[in-house]
Amino acid sequence: MGQAVGSALTSDGLQHAVRWYQGTTTDLGTLGGLNSQASGRNESADLAILSDTRDNDPLAEDFCALHSGQLCRAARWHDGVLTELPTLGGTNSVALEINNRSEIVGAAEDGTPDATCMAPQKSHFQAVVWRADGEIHKLPPLPGDEVALALKNNDMGQVVGTSGMCSNTIFGGFGLGPHAVLWDHGSPINLGNLGAPESANVAADINGRGQVVGGAGAPDGSVHPFMWTKATGMRDLGLMSADPADASNTPFAINDRGQMVGS
Repeated sequence: MGQAVGSALTSDGLQHAVRWYQGTTTDLGTLGGLNSQASGRNESADLAILSDTRDNDPLAEDFCALHSGQLCRAARWHDGVLTELPTLGGTNSVALEINNRSEIVGAAEDGTPDATCMAPQKSHFQAVVWRADGEIHKLPPLPGDEVALALKNNDMGQVVGTSGMCSNTIFGGFGLGPHAVLWDHGSPINLGNLGAPESANVAADINGRGQVVGGAGAPDGSVHPFMWTKATGMRDLGLMSADPADASNTPFAINDRGQMVGS
């Protein structure tokens, strides 16, 4: 469609979700708070938005890493209207991607306090999908885990992300956790690891062919890019060089031709 979405600084230094289309930049606004970001779009020009609200976060978690001190909520932008999405009973939520079925994925707190959570997190959060009608559905973490994050989805209803314990899993702008997960129509599948099962293992994107890419820890402490398919399992894509500066490579997106982009 020739559009791009993201965020841009306003004249007073705030960060607002924006849409660039045919030479026009549109400020998508906020849910009444200071900052927002757009992080997904579909062919119907629906957008997944995360935004500050007017209310301060009583737990000071900075869940969406917007650094405002305000509650952060997931929202959908459609036809010029920004609509807040429901939560799982907790205070914060985040919308990260939307597919062409207008299903938005992300995470929502469920209101379960936990003193073992990684700072500044103080409560549990769950991977979720919001259907086109706005109804929220929890995507369960892997057996034995207690929290999860959904990062990307495809048009077949498959979702990828990470899950773990609140002590080793966090969002804060990008999901980190010990177990790379594929939710296939709601059922969690452990995608495996590259020799370090409890290090950072994150499924970052999935294309329409079911190919999953992400980053997985190696025994030497480095993070290697991987591709997972149902036929091959997790495959190590290797580092760019032996230079220590290249010791952490992660693809963040993959298209249906198998082309990846990352860092």
